Amino acid sequence: MKKIYFLPVAFLFLTACQTMPLKPESTTLSSEVSTATSTKVESSEPRPSSTVNISENEEILSEKITVSEITLTPIDVYEIALESYPELHIYSLGLDNNRIYGFVYEIEGVNEATEQKIELDIHPVSGKIVHKEEETWHIKDQMKKELTRERITNIQSLVDQTLAQNPNATLDEWVAEYDDGRFELEVEIYSKNQKHEFTYDLAN
Repeated sequence: MKKIYFLPVAFLFLTACQTMPLKPESTTLSSEVSTATSTKVESSEPRPSSTVNISENEEILSEKITVSEITLTPIDVYEIALESYPELHIYSLGLDNNRIYGFVYEIEGVNEATEQKIELDIHPVSGKIVHKEEETWHIKDQMKKELTRERITNIQSLVDQTLAQNPNATLDEWVAEYDDGRFELEVEIYSKNQKHEFTYDLAN
């Protein structure tokens, strides 16, 4: 009788030893699949090739330009950009107040022939390109609407108007581009340690 009971117990014990590792192996496999999926998602993100060129005339950057020293108008800068890149479709033009070298014009656009997004920083007095960046464009860049010369004819007068209506304010920056279904100019000023933003419609 003892042998009759011993054999089933031994059989069950051996069976349990063979089936127990299945659970941890399954867990390990699941973990590896999850990690591989995550890695695949990260590697699928676009990695645009880009080149950055800074003007050889480095002394330009040492001159911190104030708003009263700006001599070039938005139209001047627009034409300078197109002279350097005739195929450029400009969709953003602005004046940025850089902490290091003061005010500088910024232009963004796309070159459909080379499928590149181009960003330019242009000195507001000399008109020299002090910084240039080219990279493979993204879908969002392709969908931007072109800012034509006619759209920017009133930018300077609108900026001057904003400052005239706020005599104690200082200009921080402005940008013109297509947003919210229309071409807009956004002007930011500081007055009494507070930032104020004004938006104008650039539609003709």
